[in-house]
Amino acid sequence: IDDNAAEQAETEQKTQETDQSSTEPKEQIIEKIVEVEYNLDYKDKYLRLLAEQENLKKRLHTEKSSSIEYATKKIVKEFLDPIDNFESALGLAENTTNQDVKNYVIGFEYIKKQLSDVLEHLEVTQISTKVGDTFDPTKHDAIEKVSSDTLPENSIKSVHKSGYMFKNKVLRPAVVTVIKNTTTN
Repeated sequence: IDDNAAEQAETEQKTQETDQSSTEPKEQIIEKIVEVEYNLDYKDKYLRLLAEQENLKKRLHTEKSSSIEYATKKIVKEFLDPIDNFESALGLAENTTNQDVKNYVIGFEYIKKQLSDVLEHLEVTQISTKVGDTFDPTKHDAIEKVSSDTLPENSIKSVHKSGYMFKNKVLRPAVVTVIKNTTTN
């Protein structure tokens, strides 16, 4: 009986050890699963924050560019009328016979060139508008319609103010006089 009892005790002890050894790996596996899920959760949060940071950078860059463009546009627009007046004065002075005035005109032409270079650097270009061109309401502002025997209908008779583009958008349309239909006076 003692041998049976000893054998039984030994079998029970082996069973308990097996149960314990089989539960230890299960607990370790569960711990590893929890650890992996924890790491995945943090990795997901990290990636989301990284993406959010990139989106914020892009948005700030876009807003900065828009603000700079708006400010540039506003400042340039303020200079257009004085530039027009400057060009008009040069046009009148070029017709003079006075040599002193002609010398001043040469200097002012140089200043006009500098102004044009600054506008070009700021991506501001003059809209090419000539007498006889077809009126384009997206680039021209008609202040008057007149009849003409020499020019076709809807063409430009005269240019009062030059138009300007800023980065391929109309900053200020050219102010023009347009030929109207002569049959519908």
